[in-house]
Amino acid sequence: MNTRKMTTLYKNIPWMYSLLHDEATGAYYLQVVCGTSAWYEMALRLTEAEAVLFLADVAAADPEKHMTPLAKQVMSQAPTGIAGREYLR
Repeated sequence: MNTRKMTTLYKNIPWMYSLLHDEATGAYYLQVVCGTSAWYEMALRLTEAEAVLFLADVAAADPEKHMTPLAKQVMSQAPTGIAGREYLR
């Protein structure tokens, strides 16, 4: 993955995803471990609405409410990614 300075705001061990904040750009990413026999990471750039929603979920101590379904969608669309969405390269 890229060498940008990222802060991990939340980490889900069972589903292997993390909510990251890029300190330089202010962008938020959902980093997901994908693959079966070979694992790799995909970092989906979140929309502003998703970032607000996910941060509210973390603050309300219910971080998996909206993040886990999106992480599962990223996994199911790997390795190409969700059409029309931006990924950290």
